[in-house]
Amino acid sequence: MKKNPLLLLLLLAFSFAVTSCNNDDEPAPPPVVVGVWEFDRFEISDLPGAFAQLNGAGYDNYLRFGVTSRIDIQNDKSFDEVYKSSGLVLDLDGNWEFNASSNILNLNYTETGIDDVALTYDPAKRRLYGEKFPFQDSLSVSATSQPQLVRFSLQPVYVRR
Repeated sequence: MKKNPLLLLLLLAFSFAVTSCNNDDEPAPPPVVVGVWEFDRFEISDLPGAFAQLNGAGYDNYLRFGVTSRIDIQNDKSFDEVYKSSGLVLDLDGNWEFNASSNILNLNYTETGIDDVALTYDPAKRRLYGEKFPFQDSLSVSATSQPQLVRFSLQPVYVRR
């Protein structure tokens, strides 16, 4: 009879050990967009004719436009951004939402007059892409040809740092 209470105590201790090893208490991993992202370049697209081979190439955002941006996306659904353009420096912040099924990151700025931004996460390249916008520039087919005004699209590209 003395062995039965000991056996019952061991069974009870084992059941506590099994139920306390539950993974429900572990926090979910942070979304893939959490981290520090830098505006790295514009990606070129929609170039016509002789210029088409440049589609997909990078267009330097800093050398061409004097623009940089660094976004720190935090796990608490907030973000901070330092935006620099031609000597102007803006410290911005806000809240973000990420839709994992569509890979869309929405940045909602707290500053008035700053439009919210939607970025698309590309899991294969591990990059964030802004919306394409139309652009035009004088381009030459070769070093000896005359420049011509060409319309194409630019898309901001952010990389994780």
